[in-house]
Amino acid sequence: MKAIDLTFSAPKSVSVLWALGGDEVHSVVMGAHRDAVAAALGFLEARASVARRQVAGVRSVVPTEGLAVAGFVHRTSREGDPQVHSHCLTVKLTRRVDGRVVALDARPLFVWARAAGSVYQAEPQRALSARLGVAWGPDRHGTREIDGFSRDQLGVFSKRTVQIEAELAAVGADRLVGGGLRARADDAASLATRVAKDKGLTPARLVGRWEAEAADAGLTAGRALDERVCFGERTAGPLGYEQVTAALLNPETGVCGHSPRFTTADVVEHVCALSAGRLTLDEIEGHVDRFLASELVVRLTSAADEPGARLAEWSTVAHRHLEDRVLGLLDTLAAAMRDPFPSAVVAGVVDARPWLGEDQREAVGVLTGPGGAIRCVLAPAGFRLTRRTAAASGTVRARGSSSIDRTNLSSGIGKRVTHVSFALSRGPLQGVRTSEHQRAPPRTNRYSLPNLFTRPKQSEPFCRPAGPSVLRPEAIRRHDDLAKWREWT
Repeated sequence: MKAIDLTFSAPKSVSVLWALGGDEVHSVVMGAHRDAVAAALGFLEARASVARRQVAGVRSVVPTEGLAVAGFVHRTSREGDPQVHSHCLTVKLTRRVDGRVVALDARPLFVWARAAGSVYQAEPQRALSARLGVAWGPDRHGTREIDGFSRDQLGVFSKRTVQIEAELAAVGADRLVGGGLRARADDAASLATRVAKDKGLTPARLVGRWEAEAADAGLTAGRALDERVCFGERTAGPLGYEQVTAALLNPETGVCGHSPRFTTADVVEHVCALSAGRLTLDEIEGHVDRFLASELVVRLTSAADEPGARLAEWSTVAHRHLEDRVLGLLDTLAAAMRDPFPSAVVAGVVDARPWLGEDQREAVGVLTGPGGAIRCVLAPAGFRLTRRTAAASGTVRARGSSSIDRTNLSSGIGKRVTHVSFALSRGPLQGVRTSEHQRAPPRTNRYSLPNLFTRPKQSEPFCRPAGPSVLRPEAIRRHDDLAKWREWT
């Protein structure tokens, strides 16, 4: 790979305003886009323009004189809709401070890419709010649309999105939510519906079509559109540090809303998403630095946020207190011994579920026999832990009790652990080794993407006893089976 294409694309409402607004608005929007691209590249260059150097067998990351970028501004999509975006072709060569031209260490580009994209989204919001008086709608995945356009109106100028969504629905991938699988499905659908670019579709030739489509959607081009979406009263008030902090600490949507750990890049993304045109880039960076220097967060790693270095990881003090509470509750539950369920009741529930394999039957025995009030069953994804827990729950219900529950921990406390299922019941915490497992056949997809819809390879799940320190990293690392667990996952 000789170069990396960094693409910065304006929200659809910004592109429509550029295409259909008056001459003055047209110039302001394009200027805001160019300035935002420059700001995002400068932000990225300050943090990700590094190279590697080896001296006496010791390799280190060293600063460089900057990125070599060739920028190309495009104004339409492949379907001829207005879509202002820039392709910034970043060559994988750079000049070190010693004057030598060497290969660019591209790893930090990917670490900071999302944060740089957030900076690009925040900059036009600030510029267009200040110069055109536009207001912004709610944040959606780090992007905001200009108030004054309906979803249907923007959809008229989003033909590529409509094509991709139709393709996802056709292959059943539209039900995927977030994560790498959905991103890969989106990429595959984009390629599958991609047609050759018609270089004759220039804005000058398309403006008539745009105006006709706008009229059908209830929009009038020119000054009427300017008056509709610009120069209005700003309803959003100033955004102070206290408001930023409250949003960052929100347990549902803040920096720990989806992960117990975060980096400086993650905080930049959150603050940019909050800005809605009310913060400059300097103010965004100031809020980020102040937040990370406050007593509201705790540093988890010793890494320094220097160019090219691995980013330090943080958590909020409130989330760490929550983790400590969870560990304390687990210790209490693990120490509380419970009597087993009657074997006849367990056998009746298991026999009523003939689809359970031998390993699943053994796991039900672990969950309903004698032992502590908490026990864990570990297996790779796709090994039907839900079925086992459902069978154990049926046993509990047969006794008129409701003391069993199941939780999945997708990110461990202190150290990442995948797919750990805990059953809180009146049963045991004795280890059994499972020997067989019945797997459903993997689904396939028309793109033949590896692992898009497939399950893990056939392997042997296992159950292990849990003591008071079952979740603590130092205890988990002592298990001999952890190496095999890593092989499975």
